Amino acid sequence: MNCYVCSSYHIKLYKTIKIYRLFKCKSCGVIFLDRENLSSDLSRFYDQKYFDEEDRKNKFQLLVSPEKTNGNLWINQNAFISLAELDESKAITYEMKSENHGIYLFLISGELEVEDNLLTKRDAIGIWETDKVQIKANKNSFFLLIEVPMSQ
Repeated sequence: MNCYVCSSYHIKLYKTIKIYRLFKCKSCGVIFLDRENLSSDLSRFYDQKYFDEEDRKNKFQLLVSPEKTNGNLWINQNAFISLAELDESKAITYEMKSENHGIYLFLISGELEVEDNLLTKRDAIGIWETDKVQIKANKNSFFLLIEVPMSQ
């Protein structure tokens, strides 16, 4: 086994926590988990799924939610994660799942107008205290939207 950061083979067992072994690199000092144990164990907690790109064309594609519905992945949190690809000049409205929720929108590529705010590639915006959000593409755009509770 070698270090995941610097590739050095000078590593030592640092600590064991239950079934997890932590190693420390003597060269760069990074502490990391044994990948073999981790990858087999993670499949018990996290699902994997392929999502068809066509299902997010000019609409929201729900990837993750606290509900096991519509083919999305389940998460044990009150959070909803969606992707969307909008063609130039297309507009869509995102409706909040709950009145005390807000969204974080991250624009991966393109140009969007989100509630009269102009976003360009790699921009993000947080919006709350509303029940829906208007989104219009000025250019072909690809973005991630995360909805979470704003208060408990």
